[in-house]
Amino acid sequence: MILHRMDRTDEALTYQKEALKEYQKEGKPEETIKMLLNIGLIYRKKQEYDSVDNYFTYALMLANETKNSKWLTQIYSSFGNHFLDILNYDSAMHFANKALESESYYVIAKSAYGMKQYGKALDYNDKSMQLAIEMGQPTVFGGIYELYSDIYAAQGDFKSSL
Repeated sequence: MILHRMDRTDEALTYQKEALKEYQKEGKPEETIKMLLNIGLIYRKKQEYDSVDNYFTYALMLANETKNSKWLTQIYSSFGNHFLDILNYDSAMHFANKALESESYYVIAKSAYGMKQYGKALDYNDKSMQLAIEMGQPTVFGGIYELYSDIYAAQGDFKSSL
């Protein structure tokens, strides 16, 4: 990505696409997602918006398919910026909200729990769970369920904490 920052976008694209092929061949989904995002960002700089759409969409599909929630916030944020570039404000807002939601609800829930605001913690943990279900992110369920247990236990509701 250094070449990308130096405005050597064609060279950067060549290297990123070579890396993408290698990661795909080796079956490395996380690295593949990263390369797809990088290539999309290069196309964004080149203002080749159809290509941006294609690479970001593929990254999102792969992240969902492999249940790789780690990259979803970055993908949503990248999509949001892309849609700002093409003046599609409704889509930009949609993806910006998805980027915020994917991490923020759980962080707010954990913070509220730490501040002993258990009602607020439950509300935001519910939102975090609902979003995880909608986005098909079962890998985050463990942390969400653990927080439910902690909240209920802190309130003395040990039956619900199980």
